[in-house]
Amino acid sequence: MKRNKCFNVNRFALLCRHNILMNYKRSLSFVIVSSAVVYFVLLLTITGMQGKFIGDIYRSLLYIIMVVFGFLTPVNAFSSAKNKSSLTSYLLLPASHLEKYMVMFITYILFLFPFLFAMYWLNTILASSTILMLDLKAAENIVPFNFSILFGNKNIGFVYKQAISILSIILWAFAGSFFFNKHKALKTLLVGVGFIIGDWLMKGVYSHLFFPNKTKGFASLPAEYNSYFDLTNIQWHFYVTTLIGIVLFVFLAYHKLKEKEI
Repeated sequence: MKRNKCFNVNRFALLCRHNILMNYKRSLSFVIVSSAVVYFVLLLTITGMQGKFIGDIYRSLLYIIMVVFGFLTPVNAFSSAKNKSSLTSYLLLPASHLEKYMVMFITYILFLFPFLFAMYWLNTILASSTILMLDLKAAENIVPFNFSILFGNKNIGFVYKQAISILSIILWAFAGSFFFNKHKALKTLLVGVGFIIGDWLMKGVYSHLFFPNKTKGFASLPAEYNSYFDLTNIQWHFYVTTLIGIVLFVFLAYHKLKEKEI
């Protein structure tokens, strides 16, 4: 059908409105539950600290939260595929595949990053205020949070590496929501672990082939050497594979949605 091959702004706006009306309760529940989880994690971490709640702790907690919610949220993006009736109703919506895909991409990818940052920031303030208000002993451990301490003395390469790894996890989970109808999180996780193990084995094979004197078994890391632009071969491998994976996941998810039929 022609409508499945084009983009119309008015139709896209109506689809966004429909998506909000259909999912606002679920979205509100997610915001409440995720905020409560992050709040109590921060509260327990700060009160359990023996020293200052420094920037490294803020960074580590934020990274863990981004990875956990960045996986569990987009992996359920295409929830309409859980049964035949809901899938049929979704496919019959008067919108193109591109419009349906863009709504999910904007909701679960573009909005997710700023939401997680804002949620973390607000909960650090709330957890710190709670401790100060209750006059707990941990009040002396609190260091005021600001986004500059997330970077600290880390170089820009370290920041890029973390950002790219989180983005690749989010998009991998997003693609998994289109490939699997049931047990999406478990299946996506298992396939991801399989890819990581396969990549590790391949690096070991290449290291044995090209650097046999520097490689001992598969338990040791492949030989590392300086390459272009002050990056090592291991760093280049990480950036290339994750960036290719990010682009690939976006296209795979879209084409998998196009394959869905009534």
